[in-house]
Parts: sequence; structure tokens; C-alpha cells
Amino acid sequence: MKRNFNLLIAAVLLVCLNSCKKDNSAKPVTGAQGAGTTIASTYSLTGKWYITKDSVQTLDLKTAIPNLVAPGKFTQNDFVVFNSDSTAAISNTHAFNAFYTDYEASNTDSKLRVNTNIIPNLGFKYHVSFEGYSITAAASQNLPQQVYALDAENLVALKSVGYNIYMPSATTMILEHDLEIPTLQHDYRIKEYIYLNK
Repeated sequence: MKRNFNLLIAAVLLVCLNSCKKDNSAKPVTGAQGAGTTIASTYSLTGKWYITKDSVQTLDLKTAIPNLVAPGKFTQNDFVVFNSDSTAAISNTHAFNAFYTDYEASNTDSKLRVNTNIIPNLGFKYHVSFEGYSITAAASQNLPQQVYALDAENLVALKSVGYNIYMPSATTMILEHDLEIPTLQHDYRIKEYIYLNK
């Protein structure tokens, strides 16, 4: 009986010691601070990111419909720079179009449209907050990945857009943007993936 009691005490002490260990494996993302929140990751968001691909899928509820915007072909002139002070700059209008397309629909005719009367604001502020883990078809692996939310302020006057960030490696980033536009007859959903490399 005394031997069983000693084994029980030893097991409890072992569990307590293991649960009190600190985990120092996470490092903060450089420049990914907003409202005092630091993101735990081993990758850095700051720097120049070249847009390599823009993928858009348009749905009416669950049915695929033709995209209103054809994804562009990008060159070394199409990039975004994330600075450590939470400001960012898009290189040109072509790159801006990948980051921001203003879709709209009215209940009058329920047609989905693109508002082309947008004056691009190539400089904006950003804020990153931790979201969690996800498995996504956009990322080229089936392992859970850290996902962050990227909020872009003043990208367009009076509007803001948000993205989920997947970083499969230190030099690869995927920005995912989901937009839902419901009308009386339709439930439009636009899903966009922007692929960037350092």
C-alpha cells in the first residue's frame, strides 16, 4: 500500500513539473504588431513581397459562376512592401487591382457588378492579429498551418478589406480574401487567393 502511494505521489509530481515548463519556441513576427498584439510565428511579414499569382473564384451560393475580373499577369514591378511601423505600399495600379476589387449588387436587379470608379490608394496601414490553425487547399500541404488576419485600413477611402494570411515558408505568403454579397435572389461569394514571394 505504501509503495502504491509513493508511486502515485511521484506520478503527480512528474505531471506538475511537465505542465510548468515554458515554451519559448515562438518568436514575434517583425512589424506585425497592432494595438499591442504581437503574433507568434517564426516568419517575418515585413519586407518586399512580389505578387506571383491571383486566383479568383466566384460563386452564387455553392454554384460556380463566371468571374467578373480576369486575374492579371504579374511582373517584378508588381509588389507590396510591408514596413515595420505598420504601414504598407503597393507598387502600382496593376498590383492594387489584385488587392482590391469593389464588387457590388443591388436588390433591384440582383446582378453582380464591379465598381470601376475607384481611385487606388497605394499606401495603407495594416494590423495583424492571430486567428488560429487551418488546413486550406490554397496552401500546398495538408498539415495545419498558422493563420493570421490582416486588416488593411485606408486601402480605399471609407472602406477596409481583410485577408487571412498563410505562410507555408519564410519566403512564401498566401493572402486569402472572402467576400459575401447577399441579395434577395442571390448569395454571391467571391474567394480570392493572392500568392506572394520574397
